[in-house]
Amino acid sequence: MIAMIKSLIRTLLCCIMLCFLFVGPVYAAAAGTNEWDIPFLGTMAKPDGFVAVDIEQWAKDLTALYPAKKDKKTQPAAAVKVPANSPVKMPTDLKLYQLQVSDGKVYHIAGAVALRDDTMDGANYFFSAFKTVQAQRIEEINRNITANIRSIQDAVAKTNLFTFQILDLSLFSRLNPNGGNDAIYTASGRVIVNMNGLIMPMHGKVYVAKRDGRLAALLIFTYDSDGKFWDTTADRLMTSLKYNKKDR
Repeated sequence: MIAMIKSLIRTLLCCIMLCFLFVGPVYAAAAGTNEWDIPFLGTMAKPDGFVAVDIEQWAKDLTALYPAKKDKKTQPAAAVKVPANSPVKMPTDLKLYQLQVSDGKVYHIAGAVALRDDTMDGANYFFSAFKTVQAQRIEEINRNITANIRSIQDAVAKTNLFTFQILDLSLFSRLNPNGGNDAIYTASGRVIVNMNGLIMPMHGKVYVAKRDGRLAALLIFTYDSDGKFWDTTADRLMTSLKYNKKDR
């Protein structure tokens, strides 16, 4: 369990390092349908002005706009041949997005990482039945997170790449405490990442749910100054989440 928590935190930190790609520039994208669909997690109702840019599709579109040029004069005879415009392909259990909400005056930008766990171990900690047992398991996760924060901070500092400080941490609780067919659990935090004097105040919120016996998660992260907006928007999205295995 501790290994899983460390893995999740490492994933969060890697996502923060990608912040300038996801949260920085704004990409023009078609609004599309009124729903945001993540294949292994479910479908959510889009708030007004909401756009989710699929980074994999964005990369494919960019590749198509700027095809690779072949240079026969400089290409070694024994060089490995890579087809021009080779498709950009990501694992089926991982999706990356830039999220946008515009009211016509202000853009709110966030990054999102959706993933599904192959090991199935994490799914045993998140389920809807046996409420007493479930509460005990959530408490166990929260205790392990609290106990390992300092050791992870120390390990990160030893890399000499960056350090991070946790300003605020809300541990796992149920998003729909009054019940429902789909049990969704969420945790959030405010973090300051320091890369040798380059400061990045970040806000992140993660949601986890059980999908076909496996753990699926969605992490939404943004700059701390926009944290309250995305905290509310993310809860609205996940509250509308619907998952129908027959449609997959």
